[in-house]
Amino acid sequence: MPASINQWHVEFDPYGFTNKVDWLKQAERTEDILQLAHVYSDGPIIDVGFYAHVFRACVIQNGDWDDPIESFESESEDDIENWIYTALDRYANGF
Repeated sequence: MPASINQWHVEFDPYGFTNKVDWLKQAERTEDILQLAHVYSDGPIIDVGFYAHVFRACVIQNGDWDDPIESFESESEDDIENWIYTALDRYANGF
């Protein structure tokens, strides 16, 4: 877990993102897997879900869910986890 996790509030995490190594492998394949909100009230949201056979992770700005500022899709759990960790660092100071 990157140190930048301290810049994020865990809003939705039923599968143990912050404390289980294999959290994503155990996650149900649903649209709601993980949501992290930046500590700044106007900061980004990182959202992770499963849609039509792929994991999708995105960064949302200003509540604009229809137009994420960044997104990533993969069938690979490892690729999605790596993307999440990179996004945590990239947006650690907000936008």
